[in-house]
Amino acid sequence: MNVGTTFFIKVPYADSHLTKSYKNTSKNVNVLVVDDREESLEAISHVIDTIGWQPALASSGVEALTMIEHFASSDKPFDLILMDWKMPGMSGWDTILKIKELGENVFSGKIFVVTAYGGSTDIKYTHNGEKVVNSILSKPLTASILEDRYLESTPNELVVSPKFFSKHRLLEELTILLVEDNAINQLVAKEILEAEGAMVLIASNGLEAIKLLNESSSIRFDIILMDVQMPVMDGYTATKEIRKGNHLPTIPIIAMTANALDSDKKEAFEAGMNAHVSKPFDADDLIKQIYTLIKQEAFLTPVNLTAIESTSNLPIVENPVLNTEGSLKRFGGNEGLYNKALAGYLQTAPTLWAQLMDTLDANDSEAFSSLLHTFRGMASTVGTDRFVDKLKKIEADVKAGALLIHSVDLHELNLVYQTTIEEIEMYIKQNEVIAPTNKKHSINESEFLINLKELKRLLKASNMKAINVFNDLNRVDSTKYNPLLSELQIQIDRLDFSSAASTIEEYFDNSE
Repeated sequence: MNVGTTFFIKVPYADSHLTKSYKNTSKNVNVLVVDDREESLEAISHVIDTIGWQPALASSGVEALTMIEHFASSDKPFDLILMDWKMPGMSGWDTILKIKELGENVFSGKIFVVTAYGGSTDIKYTHNGEKVVNSILSKPLTASILEDRYLESTPNELVVSPKFFSKHRLLEELTILLVEDNAINQLVAKEILEAEGAMVLIASNGLEAIKLLNESSSIRFDIILMDVQMPVMDGYTATKEIRKGNHLPTIPIIAMTANALDSDKKEAFEAGMNAHVSKPFDADDLIKQIYTLIKQEAFLTPVNLTAIESTSNLPIVENPVLNTEGSLKRFGGNEGLYNKALAGYLQTAPTLWAQLMDTLDANDSEAFSSLLHTFRGMASTVGTDRFVDKLKKIEADVKAGALLIHSVDLHELNLVYQTTIEEIEMYIKQNEVIAPTNKKHSINESEFLINLKELKRLLKASNMKAINVFNDLNRVDSTKYNPLLSELQIQIDRLDFSSAASTIEEYFDNSE
């Protein structure tokens, strides 16, 4: 009694990966973006502007070739070309080959192929033994990924710390299938993985993943990251179906859940998964799990379920009410963004709490469990660890049949919930930053609409950068847009990105 279990394991892993910094000499990069879709040209152009590079746009392969020759003759050759793969007329591949035919005196820079999620499977790096494509990036493109990938492809820009050295990024040249229905989690995981060199394809549910695996025989997936709770087909069912197949019976599959309970891990392993990571993601843990699993052959061996020991006898140490340190780490140290998320929690939590109480009154176990899971996911994101622990315990007990929902200790749960709300309010008050006076600035209608379209794109992708784009728009010196901006302000303040995107769509529909 009162004695825990000690485990000793050996985990193979490489030395710490490359610690790198870049000389500030990459600002004069001339970039040609080639894409037949106007909205893609606008979005990628905005990303390039954010970095401080100079973009030029071509809507076809023929136009791109003309521009390359023109800029070269003007002594302003392109340093980088971002090439869409599938275009009408001259395809991306055909255009790349034509560019190479122009000779290095016309173009000697880098060529990156930019492809949509689950895009073409026939992308090539070489032609007749010569490397013609330097990298492959997924849409939507982010500034950090683009700049990182370009600077790594130009050795003279890279400064390597003498403390660390590695020839490759940890996930270099891996192809990863990410199966996740939440747009924010898709974005976070994709950026983490691509920063380490992986190519990421995304499926929004288990059925979509199976279809992608069956129809993309020319893609060799190295590993699958599988959310377990998704609409249409959950991760457990999808994993069982994948294991039944003939061509991928041993591909490593990592379960992604908001649960870290022994019963959940056991269920994941029984379904055929090989490892488990908790959400919200910790970048280092996610990369280490993937790297370790890929580098070892343990996934070929059936998992010994008896190794999953209960930790119920270990001393219980209560988590903090609000784990600001851990949360800020997940938010990349962005305190302003974290405060926004906390404010959104304060606005959304009372509604979820009321709905939770309604399901208790109705004795609806299924709806109660579903709301618990939703509430816990939102609470985990902002770091309300003690409340999350309570929700997690209740959810597990109800799921295991050890607790009837009418027996839930509401007094204790409500006490932790109210304490959490008070602590968040206190934190926000103590960390309020007095914003500088927002000077209004003039903007023409065309520029406003371009920025509004970019805001809609970010909102639809659940990209937190939408907040900064909106703040810029909200300083526009024009009463014409006040009704629209006021409505968007309310929706974005409560992090209701879906409604905000719909508001913009309605604005464009009514303006036509």
